[in-house]
Amino acid sequence: MPTFSMQPIGSVRSPRTEPIDDDWGSVVSHVELDRAQGTGDALRGLEEFSHVEIVYVFDRVDQDSIELGARRPRNNPDWPEVGVFAQRNKRRPNRIGVSTCQLLNVDGLELTVRGLDAIDGTPVLDIKPYMAEFAPRGTVRQPRWSHELMSEYWTRSPAPSSPTFAVSLPPASTWRSKLSGARSGWSPKTTPACEHSPPAPPPARRPPPTSR
Repeated sequence: MPTFSMQPIGSVRSPRTEPIDDDWGSVVSHVELDRAQGTGDALRGLEEFSHVEIVYVFDRVDQDSIELGARRPRNNPDWPEVGVFAQRNKRRPNRIGVSTCQLLNVDGLELTVRGLDAIDGTPVLDIKPYMAEFAPRGTVRQPRWSHELMSEYWTRSPAPSSPTFAVSLPPASTWRSKLSGARSGWSPKTTPACEHSPPAPPPARRPPPTSR
C-alpha cells in the first residue's frame, strides 16, 4: 500500500495545554493558518457559516502507544472492550482527530472558535465549513456506554453545593421597633394599680346631734 505525507496548514492556539478528557464546550481557541502556504482569500466566505470542522493531528501521542486492537474506553471496567475504530481514542493509526466547533470570528488567516477539543500547538490539517446536508441521514444509533462517556465531554456537571437551611425571622419592622424601644427605656405596659385596688370604704356617718 502506498504511503504519503501531509503538511499542516496551521496550528491551534488554546488556553489548554494538557489533553484533559472533559469540559471542552466553553473553550475558546484560535486556528492560525501558515502564511507561507496561502493568503486571506483561503478563508473568504467562511464567516457566513456558523460552524466549522477542524481536522488535526494528535501529535503528542507516542507512536509506540498506538493501539490496533480492542480496549475498554478510558479503561473503564463497566464498559465493553471495543476496537479502535469503534471509539474516538486518540491513540489510533495516523493519529487524526476531527472536531465540529462553533465559528466565532474570521480575521485574515485566523479563526476564533469555541468547543475545539485540541490542545495548544496542535497541528491543523484541514478546515471545512459545516453544512447541515452533511449531517447523518436517518436515525442515529449508538451504544449506551458511548452516551455515558460523552456525558461531560462538552459540559462538566457542577459540583454539589453545600446544604442550606431556611430560618424564619420576624419582619424587620418588628425587631427594629423593639430595638428602638429598648434604647429609649421602653418597658412592657403595666396596668395602673388603681385599676385593681379594692373600692374605697363609704364615708363614716356622723351620729345625729344630741340635745342638751
